[in-house]
This record gives sequence, structure tokens and C-alpha cells, in this order.
Amino acid sequence: MDEWSAYGTCFTDTSTRRLPMQLTDTDTGTIPHCLARYAGKLDTERDIVRTLGGRLERYTKRAYTQTIMETIQAYVTFIKDIITGLAAAIAAVVAINGLQTWKKQLKGKTEYELAQRLLRSTYKVRDAFVNFRYWQVTDNEEFQATKGENIEYDLEDSKRYNDIQRAVYSIRWQKIQEAFIDLDSVALEAEAIWGPTVREYVTDLRNYATILQHNLEIYLEWKSRMLEQLHPMTDDDRAVLRIMHEMPGDKENFFSKAIASAVSKIENFLKPHLKL
Repeated sequence: MDEWSAYGTCFTDTSTRRLPMQLTDTDTGTIPHCLARYAGKLDTERDIVRTLGGRLERYTKRAYTQTIMETIQAYVTFIKDIITGLAAAIAAVVAINGLQTWKKQLKGKTEYELAQRLLRSTYKVRDAFVNFRYWQVTDNEEFQATKGENIEYDLEDSKRYNDIQRAVYSIRWQKIQEAFIDLDSVALEAEAIWGPTVREYVTDLRNYATILQHNLEIYLEWKSRMLEQLHPMTDDDRAVLRIMHEMPGDKENFFSKAIASAVSKIENFLKPHLKL
């Protein structure tokens, strides 16, 4: 609204535009009332503008705040997704590591128990060798042998004495065989896990058992001959006796050392597997 329009609203005749100093006395009576009404109208327009401006400002702030909140929410969701993904990845890694650790522990425990059983079976064979090669035949052994073989217990009869000796060593040999049956069973399981080396060590022990069995026949025949007629001992006889018996104090017995060496090889092989 321009200046003339503002003033024109105060008069009936709006076609004649006159400034206040050009108004007549008749016209001036209505000026204060018109001005006051115009001023009120201006105030109303300013209030409207002020109100609209305030509303626009509040809307702008609200829109800006909402935009910020949406942006923050988007970042929060994104970070949450990253954290969730990382947590899932870490859980998967921990699970895989846990499974691998469990497998190692299970494998270690299995090998530990197998090594224990194999070593125990080896010691049974060693002890059976010691029992077989004991240099003296006890009265109880002779009695049990005659009872088991239905032999009349008469040590005065050389033939029966030989039969009793053979029966005693047969019982001793049976204990060696039983020990080897147990050892072979465990060694077969160990070979499936650790390879043929275990079988080679067990074969060494079995070879010594074969040597012992072969010399047993020579030894019994020699004893039978000695009962009938004494003969001087030869080097071969002494070698047979050292295979058959480990006399007290004989620390240099070659056959005892050979058996101990075979047992020691198995012990050394199993040492790494005897640690949990």
C-alpha cells in the first residue's frame, strides 16, 4: 500500500488525492479517526508478519532438528550394524578357535592314553622276560607245573626232572606270549596313528623272544646231558646260559642290555605323547 492509498482510505472521495496540508476544515475532522484505524491495521499486519516469521523460524528449526536427528539415527543404525557384524565375526572366530582347541585337546588326550597303554604293555613284556630268565626254579613252580601237566613229582628220576623243568619253562613262556598278545594289540592301534616306527620297536622285542625260545631247547637239552654225565662248559654253553639267565650281579649281560635297549627305544618314542 503506497502513501496515497493509505491516505485515500480516510476519505469518501478517493479520486482526489490531497496531502494533509491541502485538506479543508471539513475534511480534517475525519483524519484522526482514519489515521488511528490505519495505524491499527498496520499493527495487525506487523503482528501477522511477526507471527508468520516466528512460525517459519520454528518450522525451520524443527525441520533442521529433525534432519539432524534422522542423520544421527542413520549413523547410530550404521554403527550398530557394524558392531553387530563385528560381534558375529568375533563369535565365529572364537567358536572356530574353540573347536580347534577342543580337537587338539581331544587328540592329545587320545594319544596320551594310547601312549600310557602301550608303555604299560611294553613293561609287561619286559617283566615277563625277567620272570622267564630268573636263574632259579622254585619248589612252588615245580609243584604247580607237575600239577598242571599231571607229572608225578619225583626229582630223583632224571626223566621226570627234565619233564618238570620243561613244564616250568612252558608256564613261564606262556606269560611272555600273553604279554605279547596285549602289546601287539595296542601296537596295532599305535601304528594306525603314529606310523610303522612303533611296529619296528615291538618287532625288536619279539625277535629277542624268538631267540629266547630257540635257546630254551638248547638249554633243556644241555641240562639233560649234564644230569646224565657232567661235561665241561664251552663258550657256546656259557652264551646260552647268559641268554637264558640273568645272574645276580651280572650287569654286563649282553642279552639283558639288548632287551633294555629295545624297551628304552619305545620309552623315548612315547615321551612326547606322555605330556598333556
